[in-house]
Amino acid sequence: CALSVSHALPEHPIALVTGRADVTGGFPVGKVIDRGVGLLKRRGSGDGITIDDVTAGLLDRRFEISARESGFQLVSERETGDAPPTFLGRAQPFVGRERELTRMLVAYEACASEETAQAMLVIGGPGAGKSRLGHELVQSLGARHPTPLTLVGRGSGHLSDLPMGVIASALAQLFGLHEQEGPDVARHRVRARVGRNVPRAERDRIAGFLGQLLGVKFPDDTHPTLAAARLDNVKMGDLIRAAWEELLTAELAAGPVLLMVDDIHLADAASVGLIDSALRVFADAPLFVVGLARREVDSAFPALWSTRSLTRFELNRLSQTAAIQICQHVLGSDVPELELTRLVAQANGNPFYLEELLRTVAEGRGGRIPETLLAMVQARL
Repeated sequence: CALSVSHALPEHPIALVTGRADVTGGFPVGKVIDRGVGLLKRRGSGDGITIDDVTAGLLDRRFEISARESGFQLVSERETGDAPPTFLGRAQPFVGRERELTRMLVAYEACASEETAQAMLVIGGPGAGKSRLGHELVQSLGARHPTPLTLVGRGSGHLSDLPMGVIASALAQLFGLHEQEGPDVARHRVRARVGRNVPRAERDRIAGFLGQLLGVKFPDDTHPTLAAARLDNVKMGDLIRAAWEELLTAELAAGPVLLMVDDIHLADAASVGLIDSALRVFADAPLFVVGLARREVDSAFPALWSTRSLTRFELNRLSQTAAIQICQHVLGSDVPELELTRLVAQANGNPFYLEELLRTVAEGRGGRIPETLLAMVQARL
């Protein structure tokens, strides 16, 4: 919301804060409002969207954040989800999930070598490290041969009612679409990427319908069926789905495809249905589907992919050894054993909780429970 407001009103100062407030009077009051007002007073020139440390801690790697003397600034939403994870400005070690990553890589190898579609569903609570595991999977497969085409989509609460929203997010990344570029550039990007493996005779038709899904409108004369479909929403939906399957057909003929959906418990039903259909239609093709979800996925989509070739597992708590490794990487090897024990016990095997506790220690605020953790616990309650 703050990014949208900033785009519409670039000259207006904006502060984004997160915290608890008393809303019994109908309007929120309390420290969180005072904090926002204080940020606006302290902001420097050109700061854009100023955010507090709680918000900075809760935003994941999908968002670009910068740090200045006046505080943190929210810069933008990242165009892709493959940004390297960092913590306190340093590369974040990947420990404690090696076994799970190996399990996923073995499943992918079977999918690619035997040309049999496989689905994996990784379950974990908030902050358990699902997204990081997905990032490591993409990085590991990027170094393998044959390298799969990677499609990454995300479920989102504000997009859950948008039909095929997850598929659209994955395709926008594949085509390299950028909001600041004009429609001509967007059309070129869609047509060029679709035409890489799709037969030339079908390129414009498929590009036209996938462009419709992405808000990239092609002229009516692009293909005879495009103009007619714009008069019938049901027909348009059917033709977009057909274009999606034809794109997958062409890409799978060229090599393996990894389709990963983060936060699939927040996905729209149409996208989940399309993925299930793809697992059925391309059962004898190297299609590897990975869903990363919280436990709510069972109520949102009961028996998800249960009739397909599915492997499902849950992320356990980080081991004490892995947690200590993370602590020593961040704080150094001279940390007193008593302090290490306290941090590891308080985090209770949750990577996000551990990071936030380490952040308070690194900032000289050890002993206090970070508000980021309070926000996460409140959300769970």
